Amino acid sequence: VRAVRVFRILRFVRELRLMVASVICSLPSLMWACIFLFFVLFLFSMFIISDVSNHIQSQGTVDSALNDFYGSLGGSMVSLFMAITGGHDWRDILKPLQEINYYFYTLFFLFYVSFTVFGVMNVLTAIFVESASRISEIDRDLVIQEQISATSSSVDALKKVFRDADVDNTNLLNKKQFEAHLKDSDVRAYLRFLELDVFEARGLFQMLDTQDKGVVDIDDFVVGMMRLKGAARGYDLAWLMQDMTKNSVRLDAFMKFVEDQFKELVKDEVGRLEHREVQMKSLQDYIRHFEITSKTSQKRLSHLGVQATHGSRSSISTVKKALKRLGTSRLNRDSGSAASQSGWASFTSSVPTDW
Repeated sequence: VRAVRVFRILRFVRELRLMVASVICSLPSLMWACIFLFFVLFLFSMFIISDVSNHIQSQGTVDSALNDFYGSLGGSMVSLFMAITGGHDWRDILKPLQEINYYFYTLFFLFYVSFTVFGVMNVLTAIFVESASRISEIDRDLVIQEQISATSSSVDALKKVFRDADVDNTNLLNKKQFEAHLKDSDVRAYLRFLELDVFEARGLFQMLDTQDKGVVDIDDFVVGMMRLKGAARGYDLAWLMQDMTKNSVRLDAFMKFVEDQFKELVKDEVGRLEHREVQMKSLQDYIRHFEITSKTSQKRLSHLGVQATHGSRSSISTVKKALKRLGTSRLNRDSGSAASQSGWASFTSSVPTDW
């Protein structure tokens, strides 16, 4: 239970949690480092054991120090490991081997210590550092906290920079104050430090000033500047694509509405034209029938006397006046249509002039 409480405390101590997370993250690399070091010790021990065995067979006697350090393969590996980790002074480990061959084993041991300490151990240390730096793979909460802390500090710093230009303490930034503040070299340098561009700041000011009043809210301006920081993120691109999709759908709906309305207008206009064409056709048929009837009547009246002709002319004049009144009323109903006027003109021209 106490151990569990200790781990709970780690959540609130950032530095301690960072160290524990780094150790846990480097455990896989530590395992492979131990395996690699084991093979190095094994190869050097095999060579030493082979030479020590030949020396013992040729001499017939075994030195106690040689037997202690190199009496077996495991003992030899432990001795070599102590020589590079400080478990035992490597000069004492070297002395039994110098009795076999002084110069050879002196150079051999110097090579072994240099290779393992300056080569293998430094490489393993670099691997541990690289593994410990990838904490995000094991402790995402810590990375999130660091990102939130960095973002919060940047937002606070930006607010402080632009609130210094707000001399009225209204939390509003007008264009004159904004331009004057951007001319300050310290402000420009600080914006560059935050990876923000002065020209983008001016463009954002104009974008947020939707009512052309020359005034923007400082909080809104800082949030916009943080969104402009760095390259476009996935969220910004997704939001832009979603907004474009919505606008495209609205535009398609509007175009369909306009098309339907246009079709209705065209349909109504075509219906009116067809109706007028039918009226004009019936009027033309009526005119033809009247012409035929008038010609027949004129032939019959030609066989009668002049008086009858004069009386017929009076009757026909009466008919002509009535037809003109009929045509005038029809033209008024058609609101002065050009087609109706042309039809009535053809009708009046068909009436004989001698009536």
